[in-house]
Amino acid sequence: MANIEVHKFGGTSLGSAERFEAAAALIGEARKSAGIIVVASAVSGVTDELIEAAEGAFAGDKEGSLDRIGIMKARHLEILDRLGGDESTGREISGLCEELSDLVRGAFMLGELTLRTMDRIISSGEKLSVRLLAFALEKAGVPAAPLDADAFLETDGRFGNADPVGGVADRTISAELAPLIEAGTVPVVTGFCGRAPNGDTTTLGRGGSDLSATYIAAAIHADEVTIWTDVDGVYSADPGVVPEARVIPQLNFREAAEVSFYGAKILHQRSMIPVISSGIPVRIRNSFAPDAQGTKVNGKFTPGSHPVKAISAVRDHCLFSVEGKGMAGVPGVAARIFGALASRSISVTMISQSSSESTICLAVPEDHALDTERTLKSEF
Repeated sequence: MANIEVHKFGGTSLGSAERFEAAAALIGEARKSAGIIVVASAVSGVTDELIEAAEGAFAGDKEGSLDRIGIMKARHLEILDRLGGDESTGREISGLCEELSDLVRGAFMLGELTLRTMDRIISSGEKLSVRLLAFALEKAGVPAAPLDADAFLETDGRFGNADPVGGVADRTISAELAPLIEAGTVPVVTGFCGRAPNGDTTTLGRGGSDLSATYIAAAIHADEVTIWTDVDGVYSADPGVVPEARVIPQLNFREAAEVSFYGAKILHQRSMIPVISSGIPVRIRNSFAPDAQGTKVNGKFTPGSHPVKAISAVRDHCLFSVEGKGMAGVPGVAARIFGALASRSISVTMISQSSSESTICLAVPEDHALDTERTLKSEF
């Protein structure tokens, strides 16, 4: 087919058998006019359960962690049963859950939980989800194949927050997906995860399924990306705080990137990067209300639109002030501050400096606050 679209479904859009069926119906409709690639998140709430199971085992609660995995297995098998049941898919789900149990036992026995092991554990949510969605598509008459991205989406080795490796990942993605699309099969790909240079499973950070979708779209030169979620689009403010907030019909890539960083949870912070250079539009739509207009993100600026489209806030940050009379006019102070923080992989969200050069203020995520304080005190 001439047109190719990538459709990504978030966890809230895959929270029950009915939601899987609804997703399959949306994919079936889209497939009438384009070749479709699907990227799926874990079933709603599963990633948090996996994190708690891993951390619980590390803390010594092996039985509690195994119980969590047992409940998770039962939940997925119940969804499968409600979808019509399939022995082969059931065996795959059971096998993945048994592997999870082994990893949890290992964390308990060794008293160790590395980022490498954590990535292996939490990527299992997506692997369970794509098997259910592929089966739902087959039941709806759409040929589909579940694919684990950690078999072909090449990333660097930063466990917990990996980035796809440009060029290499493009080739492996195309080689894996193009033959399926040409054969009329819908690839259902795990979001959020990839493969490290040594073959281990990596994850792209929380919310990384959006990045998976846009990166795959760029690699195969897709015509459009649709992100299906549980809201009507990107709002002009947080509707939970501002009831009068409205859906923004169109955003420029740069505007969307800023909104995603400063509080909007609909888009992943890095998700716009892969599609900007190729100009692939991204639509945010509500899988619970598919007739809603949604928000379109592209390279255009809307003529006549208001100069301020949205107001957002970034929470859970700390402010640090480095000040002293000896700083004024002294070259290299800022370089020492940010060089020291960079050596500890601490990301600085905001920087300001007084005109007298005697004060530098910076903001960092709250979970880096203690390390920031220690690093700055050590440096000076």
